[in-house]
Amino acid sequence: MAVKNAVKDGYQFDGPWMFRIIDVPDKGKCLESFCAATWIKPKRWHVAPG
Repeated sequence: MAVKNAVKDGYQFDGPWMFRIIDVPDKGKCLESFCAATWIKPKRWHVAPG
């Protein structure tokens, strides 16, 4: 879901995905993923005068 929103907002993923599992004994496990990305202004965005 987050990847779909990121692509819609102009992010392009540039590298291999990396994952890590965070194990918290009393709360369970969390899977975290990340990747290098580049942001390009989407056409639907407009620059406002400063």
